[in-house]
Amino acid sequence: MALDKTPTDLTPPPRLLVASVGTGFAPGVREATAAACAEFKARGGHVAAFTQPNLCVMSHMALQATRNFILMRARQWRFDYVALVEDDVLMDDPTMLWRLVSHRLQVVSPWWDQSELVPTGAAFRHTLNWPCWGKGQGVKPLDWAVHSLVVIDTRITDLAGLRPFIDVPMYNVEEYQGLYLQGRGVRWWQDTDVSARLMRMPGMQWEYTFDRARMPADEAPEKMAREAADLRRLYVEAQTEKGLRD
Repeated sequence: MALDKTPTDLTPPPRLLVASVGTGFAPGVREATAAACAEFKARGGHVAAFTQPNLCVMSHMALQATRNFILMRARQWRFDYVALVEDDVLMDDPTMLWRLVSHRLQVVSPWWDQSELVPTGAAFRHTLNWPCWGKGQGVKPLDWAVHSLVVIDTRITDLAGLRPFIDVPMYNVEEYQGLYLQGRGVRWWQDTDVSARLMRMPGMQWEYTFDRARMPADEAPEKMAREAADLRRLYVEAQTEKGLRD
């Protein structure tokens, strides 16, 4: 959609619920989210925002239940879209929410700016979605993606049920999630022309499955980091091979 279009051009103007998810907000994240909400309202959209702490009790996996809870609330309050914005994502562009909603897609994420995570000028980027599209390629389909910032049409619950975010004890839960949604008729997209800056590395599921209690305190962090890195490397290699094969 062209930049001169606004939600007012859509009939009716969309209603957006913005949920800031987490407790340890990185510097500038709250302010950037507030600015994006203000811009969305200024362009004619209806917007409401709130902070949703992570409701996990036993494990990081319960974060999926928190996402389901937010989506249920959005349906109950009759919002058309919900934006899940985690506490480590900075929206440098205040038009980001407006631009993502204006596509009128079922699920859409921005392109991930990883400048805070990798050395300046490095060619490597973490695999946070698949396929890995380059910046500035327009709106592209995804098989799966991390949930750091995502705009969701609340009507996907008509297809995927009131709990579309799945809790599964497996390393590639993000891919599992994407395949589940596709099987229910829900497609995930990425607007590569809009970038969100990641202030911390998103917590992929495989990084939370190690039993700290069974390791000496001084060994656990190092062992977890080493095993998580090995799993990430193997998974990235498998995805790369899949892409070449397809």
